[in-house]
Amino acid sequence: MRSFHHLTISLLAYCLFGETLAAKSTNASGAGTLSGTVVDSDNETLIGAYVSLEGTDYVTTTDVLGAYTLEKIPYGQYTLKVSYVASADFSQSITVESTQLTIDVRLEDDVQVLEAATVVEKTAARAQQERAIQIESVELRQVVSRVKDVGEVIERLPGVNVRGSGSFGDQVDISLNGLNGTAVRTYLDGLPLEFIFPQLTINNIPVNSIARIDVYKGVVPIDVGTDALGGAVNVITEQRSFNDLRASYSFGSFNTHQAALSGNYKIKEGVSIGGNFNYNYSDNNYTMEAFVFEDNERREIERFHDAYELLYGSVPHDVRGKKWADRFRVSANISDFYKEVQNGAVIGNTAFGSVFYDGGGIALS
Repeated sequence: MRSFHHLTISLLAYCLFGETLAAKSTNASGAGTLSGTVVDSDNETLIGAYVSLEGTDYVTTTDVLGAYTLEKIPYGQYTLKVSYVASADFSQSITVESTQLTIDVRLEDDVQVLEAATVVEKTAARAQQERAIQIESVELRQVVSRVKDVGEVIERLPGVNVRGSGSFGDQVDISLNGLNGTAVRTYLDGLPLEFIFPQLTINNIPVNSIARIDVYKGVVPIDVGTDALGGAVNVITEQRSFNDLRASYSFGSFNTHQAALSGNYKIKEGVSIGGNFNYNYSDNNYTMEAFVFEDNERREIERFHDAYELLYGSVPHDVRGKKWADRFRVSANISDFYKEVQNGAVIGNTAFGSVFYDGGGIALS
């Protein structure tokens, strides 16, 4: 009977504590992901804020959207620290006990006055404008909801004029302080647009994929690929270092379609691969006033044989934060283009017929 009681007590102890110990063992071997966003006191996203788990190797910085991600964190207690220039440091004790933990951080301003000098952080656009060269810069997130294309964005800047023929897909002419044509060049992330996508006009770049636009009037800095006599327009696209997938589609008059698909896959900390593909199409069959010789009068007619189609995309591979480079990027770019030619200057006199031009290419940048 004594051995029977001993066995009963052992089984009871296992029932009470065995599962708890097993759960703790399983819990200890688990790992979770910590993510969130960092904003300032005005709820503006902060780019490059330093995020870390104190006393560990889990560190990262926020991306262009103010987001951060720390992966494969063993379950347990940690201290989350966030710091940024001109902001008070943030510190909070956290417990990682699930596969996904989200903590959004709001940093308060920490403005210090030293001998009448105020220390503040500047946006990328503001920093560009204060360079020694003459430059206008605008952050797209400030105006993206109020504009339809890139041309409308840069035309709001002083000394800039954008002219186009009116058909979707036609080339646009940018004038900077009176100089235009080949004297003004356009760039995509510092590389000449005609080298990467020869058939792409600056107006057809989706505004939701752009982070900033820099307009140089006169002198073009060395960090832009080539030089230009009258100045340049440099479109800076969004660069993401986290897992992301975005898609958009719009439909408009004259059978106009615009579709965009972009994504990014984070291979490991500081290394990612992405993709960005866009499709534009329009019949361009809007009505216009023209002189008709057969009737010897001017009247409204519908344009014809002026369709436009463009497919272009890129697959970039990014490496960041290495000893040998702050950022290294290689991108494969493809494009395919088709444009119908309608008539000469006098509509209804001499038609070209079924004339069109097309092209395509593959480039490595």
